[in-house]
Formats: sequence, C-alpha cells, structure tokens
Amino acid sequence: YQVADPTIPLYPTEIMYNPPGGDPYEFLEMIYLGQAPLDVGGFTFDGINFTFPQGTVLQPGQLVLLASSADPDAFAQRYPGVHVDGWFQRTLANGGESLRLKTPDGQVVWHVRYDDRNGWPQVADGDGASLELRDPSLGLSDPAAWKPSPVEGGTPGSWHATELVPHTLLSLIHI
Repeated sequence: YQVADPTIPLYPTEIMYNPPGGDPYEFLEMIYLGQAPLDVGGFTFDGINFTFPQGTVLQPGQLVLLASSADPDAFAQRYPGVHVDGWFQRTLANGGESLRLKTPDGQVVWHVRYDDRNGWPQVADGDGASLELRDPSLGLSDPAAWKPSPVEGGTPGSWHATELVPHTLLSLIHI
C-alpha cells in the first residue's frame, strides 16, 4: 500500500480509457495546483508507458494532456486545436487498471484504480464519455469521486473546476 505525496498538488482530472474508435483516442489529463513551478522531469507512470522529459516544468494552474501514441493524426482530427503535452505508449485497459504517477525516486504522487464496473460510470466504458474528477476528497479510486463527462468524447485540455463538489476545490489548492 502506498500513500500519495500530498506535497505535490498534481491531480488527474480526466481519463478517457475506452473511447469509441479505439486506442487512438485515449487520453489522460492532469492539473497542477501548486503555487510555484514544478519540475516533473523524470516522473513516470505505472499503467501507461510515459516519462516526462528532463527539464519539463509545470506552471501553477497548468493542465497537462497526455494522449495515446497509437495514431496522433486521428487524435488531432477528432480534437482539432487541442494541445497534447506528450504521447504515451501502451493503452489504458478497457476493463480497468491502476494508474500511478511517480517521482524519479519512486514516490507515488497519485494513484487511481478505475474500473468498468463496481459503481464506475458505465457510459465511460465505450459509450463516448470520459471519466471526470468530481470529488477527490473521496479518494481517487472511489467511483463516487468520478462522473461521466457531459460531452461525448470528453473534454481533453479543458478542466471544469466549477463542476467539482464545492468543498473539494479549496482542499486541492495548496497555499
């Protein structure tokens, strides 16, 4: 069992794990809510294959969008004008899996275990919706912390903080 590092306010905000059309349209979105720039060079994932290049620095409030490397042109056609910060190898498991973001020394920044059953939104399992973070205070692996995106195909690169349960936004922002 690993506990996320509360000193790094970087959170997953949207997961598109089983999009219509398949792997080329998968994505993972995160937001950095710290007060100072954060060097994420060397941070890696379990679940997908991606390492932030050395020298990657996130600014306060910055959204980070990672997408599947299966077909970047297809992704760009479905989501015109959306900036992708990086392309991950492998795919997000359609039946659910654990995703972990880790620092270069192996500390877990965050961990989410999503699923396609057990209370998780069914419309995110191939019916066009993504998972959007709703209430992180419940724990990132609690299905009640997530809701289906209101827009078919999700909203990569566009975070909807106003849709969070009100008490959670203040708890996310570290001063």
